Parts: sequence; C-alpha cells; structure tokens
Amino acid sequence: MFSSFRNKLKRGDSKQNPQGRRRSATTPDGKRRSLPERQQYRRPEFLKLTEEQLAASVNFETRPILIPNNQWSLPWKAGYAECIHAGGKSKQNEDQAAVGEIRLELQVPANTPQTLDGEEESPPTTPNGNQVKFKESGSLRAVYFGVFDGHAGAGVSLMVADQFINHLQEKLVEARAELFRCAYPELYDVENNFWYPKNYPKSLFTVDNLVTGALEAAFQAMDEQIARESVSFYLPGGCTALVALFILGKLYIANAGDCRAVIFTENETMQMSEEFTPDRERERINLLGYCRPDLLHGLFTYKTFWRMPRSPNEVGKKMLCRGPMDQGWHYETVTTEDLGKLPLVPYVDDKKWAPIRLMGTIGVTRGFGDFDLFEPVSRSVPVKPFLSCVPEVTVIDLRDRKLTAEDVLVIGSDGLWDRASNKLIGAEVRNALASQDVNREQLNIYCHAAERVLRFARGTYQQGWKQPSGREASFDDLTAFVIPLHEVVQVTSLSRHSPEN
Repeated sequence: MFSSFRNKLKRGDSKQNPQGRRRSATTPDGKRRSLPERQQYRRPEFLKLTEEQLAASVNFETRPILIPNNQWSLPWKAGYAECIHAGGKSKQNEDQAAVGEIRLELQVPANTPQTLDGEEESPPTTPNGNQVKFKESGSLRAVYFGVFDGHAGAGVSLMVADQFINHLQEKLVEARAELFRCAYPELYDVENNFWYPKNYPKSLFTVDNLVTGALEAAFQAMDEQIARESVSFYLPGGCTALVALFILGKLYIANAGDCRAVIFTENETMQMSEEFTPDRERERINLLGYCRPDLLHGLFTYKTFWRMPRSPNEVGKKMLCRGPMDQGWHYETVTTEDLGKLPLVPYVDDKKWAPIRLMGTIGVTRGFGDFDLFEPVSRSVPVKPFLSCVPEVTVIDLRDRKLTAEDVLVIGSDGLWDRASNKLIGAEVRNALASQDVNREQLNIYCHAAERVLRFARGTYQQGWKQPSGREASFDDLTAFVIPLHEVVQVTSLSRHSPEN
C-alpha cells in the first residue's frame, strides 16, 4: 500500500497531468456522477463565440488561439486570449475567465432622494440598517477581471466564473458606507451621523483592509455555495482563482492557487502574486494536523521525517525531523506512533523530479471546490480540510504613478507561467505593444499582446510542442488577460454629484 503511494509521488501522475501539478485521486462515491450538471459547458461570454467556433476550439492537435470576436468589448480595451491543452488531460478547456463591473452609489438623503436614473434610493447604511450621511451624492465604479483554472473537470470553474461577481458585489455593498467614509472623509457628514458608538474604532478601518476583507469574504462565500450546490449537481474537482479588482485608483490582486499576476512597465516588472503549493504552505498544513489529529485518520502525520520510519527496529532511535512549525531540522526519537505514517507534505529533495503533492493528491493548496477529493491510499481520508479558499490579497496604489498605454497588468493561468519566466513573458508583451506592423484600427493592440504571449507559451508543434528556443512548451490550458493601466485611476475614482437645493 505504501509503495503504491511512493510510486505516485515519484511519477507525479504525469499521464493525468503533463504539468505535474493537479489531482490524482477523487471520491470513492460514484453516485454523484448521476447528478445533473449545473450548467452547460461554454467559453467566457465576452468571447461571443459561434457554435462553429466553440466546436473548433476543442482541437488538441492545432490548439487554436482564441480572442474576443469584438476585440474592444472589455473595459479599457483590455486584451484576452486562450487556447486548449495538448490532450490527455480532459475533453474540455478547464480554464475559465470573467470580467465584471460593480457600481456603488453614494446617495444624500436630504434634498436629493433620487439616483441619476430617477429611482428612489436610501443613503448608504450599515448591514444593521443604520444610515450613514454624506454631504454629496456620487457613484463609484469597480472593475474586476478573474481567471479560474479548473482541474478534474470544468464544472467548478464554470460556476465560479458565473457566480463570483454576485458575492463580490454583496460584500462591497455591505461595506459601502465605511468604504466611502474612509476614502472621502471630507464628504462625511460628521454633525448628522449619530449611529457610531463612542468607542467605535474608526481609525482601525481603512480602504485597503475593507476591500481586502470584501474579497476574502467573497471567496469564502463562493466556496460555501459550491459546497451547498454539490449536493444537487455534479461538480467534480475544483479550480484555482486569481481576481484583479480595480477600485478607488488602486489594484487589488486576490490569489488562491497557482495563477499569477505581473505588472510590466517600461523599466519595471512587479510580480503581484505567489503560487500556493504544499511546500510553501507546509507550516499551515502541518500545524492544522497538529491541532486537529482527527483529520489525520491515523494514516498521516504532521511530522516530516527525512524518510518514513517503517521498521519496529527504528523505535527509540533518533532521526532527522521537522516539527509542524519548524524551519530547520532536528533529531527526533522515533515512536511506535510514527511507524508507517505518511507525511501530509512529503519532503522531496528534487522538486523537478517529483512535484510535491498534499497527501499525495494535489499540487496546489488554495482554491475552490475539491469536496470530492480523497487521498489515494485508503481513498477514505478527505483532503478538503487541508485546502483553503482564502486568498492572499496584495495592493498597489496606481494614483501616484505616471502610467502610459504601454504599462499593463498580465494575469494568466499556471500554464502560461510554467514554461516561461516573467522576463520572457515581459519581453513578448513589450515587443507586441511596441510593434509597428500592427494596424491598430483593425486589431486591438492588447489582444495582439495577449495572443502573442500565448503563442510563445504554447509554441509550435515540432515533434511535440516547442518554444522558439527549442525548449518544451506548455501542454496545459492557457489563459491570459493583458490589461492597460493608464486609465484606471480616472475611471475608478468617485464621480461626484452635488445635491440641488
């Protein structure tokens, strides 16, 4: 049994996943397969594909690169491109993407009880119904882009692309009053606001931690919805997620998984996210196992010995080991409880030779779904308790930067970055944006950049998919947004509307 587990680690389940990072075991309960699918497979709506184009996109031999039929339809004329994997992974492109806009209204109740559309609207309130009064009316525009990289099926990534904006809007609206007060304190009507308790810690809250909190809560609400609906619908697998939210002249990157966001300017490259792998989250995972031994089911251990102690002859002897919060190695006395226990996160000397997987199953530790995922030995221990849907949020203030049309944010699924460094992708983007051979009236330059980036990562077929250098190209699904940054500040700032007396 244990040799089977070790063999799975060594080969990295390359037959199922040529990139070496996804799932290798699923639920033992086959009854879920009889449940209906939640929604029909499709590509992102903003592509506006015809039925013929959708059918042609699922070609594992040519791997056509798709861009929106209306190249100028996305906010700020952002570019987008995608292509399917090289076969052997699934029958569909499991990546999904979404774009959305959210408007937050700031309404003054005194003399202007109507919005710009003429509809009555109450002023911003707290979730408990307390009105927060301001001196002027206005509206705030938030724009979001999302990449959702599915695994073991496209159902979860489809659902997230469709539903996530609803959760994000709900959480931002709940925080609307506090958000406006923090962002525009000069508009806050101090004299007529009485609901704040005397000990209310106003200084504790900032725009950044309110938006970050809204993103974190939206991610958790999304995962809870998947859990509820997986009882009624067939939602196998899961997806990683990266969301770029532009609001109040700032960029918030919320990442749960192994997608990546990078800003490229003329002289600077800024990686805005880090991948969540078992190795990176070793401390969190082992600490959870230490605090919740019931989750280990007597099969796993939160300790990391340099090799698994098996023989009774090793009991009482010392072996190099890491504890749940240790950064270094120390000698630990082997006990009978340690014999035959599998590490939650194995120690692998050569990560390229054997990708590290959580409980021998999955190479990413944050994302949505995976409620049907079990470890591959007994197929009875759920992996989900050790996964997290909570994103890491990073913030950059764009208001003080002198941005040009060549300064962009690139967000893409892991397939884009697995075979290409930030430096190589940045070079492709900059060359595309500087190209003089493109008719910019007929081709969106940012779509051109996204298409060029994907063409580089995918490569061409030469006895296998190869990059121009001859290096092995990406076999995975590929997705990329190229988003210009120079109009963000103006578009996402408050649009004020003074009340008429």
